[in-house]
Amino acid sequence: IDEFEKSSREVHNFFLELLSVVMADEKYSKDEDNFIKEIAVTFNIDKESIDSAFNILLDLKNTYGKLSQFIEEV
Repeated sequence: IDEFEKSSREVHNFFLELLSVVMADEKYSKDEDNFIKEIAVTFNIDKESIDSAFNILLDLKNTYGKLSQFIEEV
């Protein structure tokens, strides 16, 4: 993390990817929550951006679910 170039675009991309891994099993433990908050502090990501990232990933998950249902209907 210390060697990571901290441009805004790279940080948000990294954060979304990390959050998607944490959310992949559809379980979000207190340890995972603490880890995400620690990463957010490290990269100066505010609560509003964390919430936005969660919502984006939930929307993406729901969209993939709808796509899957659509494909299965054919």
